[in-house]
Amino acid sequence: MPERVIAIAPETQRRSLLRDLKYGGLWLLAALLKSPRLVGYVGELRVHNCLLKGLPEGALILSNVMVPTAQGTAQVDLVVIVGRKVFSIEVKNRTGWVSGRERDHMWKWWVGRRKGAFYNPVAQSRKHAMYLGTILKRTVEPMVVFAGSARVNSDVPCVFDTPRRLVPALLGLCRGEIGVNDLAVQSQAVAQQLESIRLQGTAEENRKHIRYVRRVAAEKKYRTKKWRRHKRNP
Repeated sequence: MPERVIAIAPETQRRSLLRDLKYGGLWLLAALLKSPRLVGYVGELRVHNCLLKGLPEGALILSNVMVPTAQGTAQVDLVVIVGRKVFSIEVKNRTGWVSGRERDHMWKWWVGRRKGAFYNPVAQSRKHAMYLGTILKRTVEPMVVFAGSARVNSDVPCVFDTPRRLVPALLGLCRGEIGVNDLAVQSQAVAQQLESIRLQGTAEENRKHIRYVRRVAAEKKYRTKKWRRHKRNP
């Protein structure tokens, strides 16, 4: 999926090339290379394709949306626009088991004997939704979807263990928008508003974003160590 995708979902796009590929080659390549970036890319492809097949004509999907924030930059995996409704979607591509609650700082994962923790994706998605909402001056709904084969143990309503369960939830939240004659016009107006603020993803902007992400990751790693010490010695 290119960095800058504005994909309208008309009926003619229902049979996409991605469905024919069945992701087999990409999954195999990701497994062989064990690249987190490639694994994430494959997950976004899967979610993107499910959205293309399930969303009504006139909906818009924006990919890898980078926007400025007070601290630096934020990059949203997918932004879905259905008329006046906007959704910020955080995609996680994991296998094995995942467990986490809404207020947990870290979520746990394990595959066989391997286990670890990662930053709460609900908190991450809510931050992204807050940034987008500030830019668009409207409510943006946060969503988290797991694109891999992970079994997710979480009772948070905005977390979905498969892309197929995400689509009906989006459609349910957009009942008032679906069927409107000017749905495509409304979606495009919101998209243009976001595009006017969205960073272009130049090489320099990407370098700055990577530096910012690494700094945030180092801070999260430090907080994770404190969280683990607290768990061992409450």
